[in-house]
Amino acid sequence: MSSLVRVELGAERVQFASLQSWVEEDLQRRLVFVDADEEGLECLKEEALGHLQIQFFHLSTPVYIEALAKTIAWRAVLAQLHIVNHQPENSLYSFLHKKLEEMHLAAGLILSDAADWGCPLVHRLGLQRKRLVRDGYGLAGVFAEIPAIIVGAGPSLEKGQSVLRDLQKKALIFAGGSALNMLEIEPHFAGSIDKEAPYAQFKKRSFWETPFLFQSRMNGENFASLHGEMVRFPESHHAFINWLQGEERTFAAGWVVGNFLASVAALMGCNPIIFVGMDLCYAERTTSTHCVETVNGRGARVSTQRDWLMARDWMGELARAYSGQTFLNVEAGGLAMPEPIRVVGLENLGLPELGGLRKRVHQAVQGLPVLVFQEERGRLWEESLLRCKGNIEQCLMGKGIECEGESAYEELLRPLWHVWRPIFERELDLDPYKLEKADKLELHRRLFMQQVIEAHLSCMRQGYSTQAALCTQN
Repeated sequence: MSSLVRVELGAERVQFASLQSWVEEDLQRRLVFVDADEEGLECLKEEALGHLQIQFFHLSTPVYIEALAKTIAWRAVLAQLHIVNHQPENSLYSFLHKKLEEMHLAAGLILSDAADWGCPLVHRLGLQRKRLVRDGYGLAGVFAEIPAIIVGAGPSLEKGQSVLRDLQKKALIFAGGSALNMLEIEPHFAGSIDKEAPYAQFKKRSFWETPFLFQSRMNGENFASLHGEMVRFPESHHAFINWLQGEERTFAAGWVVGNFLASVAALMGCNPIIFVGMDLCYAERTTSTHCVETVNGRGARVSTQRDWLMARDWMGELARAYSGQTFLNVEAGGLAMPEPIRVVGLENLGLPELGGLRKRVHQAVQGLPVLVFQEERGRLWEESLLRCKGNIEQCLMGKGIECEGESAYEELLRPLWHVWRPIFERELDLDPYKLEKADKLELHRRLFMQQVIEAHLSCMRQGYSTQAALCTQN
């Protein structure tokens, strides 16, 4: 990434001249001043003289921190973010610093997920409509108070293999991703949400008849290789797929398959929910550009991935959302989980043996409603895309009406533009004609939506019959 956004917290202590020369060295650089001292901020503004690469934000109240962090993080999305806190002793700036890092990381992951505009999902629907798929929401509360173990592929899993063999009669075992290749026993539920997972690795797993939990974004080749019962949950990132499938709800699946499986276990009513092998870091430090350094639960420096950091924090959010259920982490060198997740030794779980767990799983899955295709949804979606296309073409010629109210606009185009807009806004920062910026941004919006529509219409024609879409069988 060549773009660099530098954020100065507590900015009245800054020598402006040195920073001005830094930002002017490269048009891709941006400088952001944040200060609680409004008078000091105004002095900096006077020095800047309306410099187009510099922004100023007044931190007037702690209540404003979340919104301010989100604004700056999204303006810096896909750019390198460098934060300088000149007043680390000030809790206000320290909290903003932390929130900026968290939200910038989340913004980058969200935009990366939307980079393909959701087009591959349309192709995957073509595969899924040929198979019998069941409704995951039908599992809500079915396994109330049954313990669940969420198995990750972390280095600590090796130490827990022998204990897991005994626990398979005491708890439901969920495993997904790489853990399916490492696990020595068959889990009660397998799962995947990864659209990038390579087929060569996926086909090495041993458990082909295990009930499989997934979302539509799952890698198409991997989906085609499944043999057992398939249980789908609504999408959490691309709402248009849920509209096409006739699903009224989304499903909170987090960032990695471990998040997804934990969310399913919570929905089922499982209690406690125990994480094994969910290290979310590497055993050794690495210099890979995809990794960052952090501290594990024992205070040692380790390497992790940015989405794993988000996944760790998301586990805490899930545990707080399901406050009536207990969440435990078998910590063995991995990242410390946030509260209210507690650390427990694997040998100290003290779970009683339960009879017939696999039979209960089989019966529960067999009893789920089947998701079937309905011709009307696909036809209506294509018609809505075409109407949006016509309306935008008319608007570009200076006439016509906008697309508000159209399903394709509300479920696909508007959400995608909301994610991509900051990129276009950043490019317009250097435009000196402020009165024309709004018009130029609007032109970018319409051209962007045109491209998305054409891409989706092409996908529907190539990989998805417009005469079929998914809905729940009554």
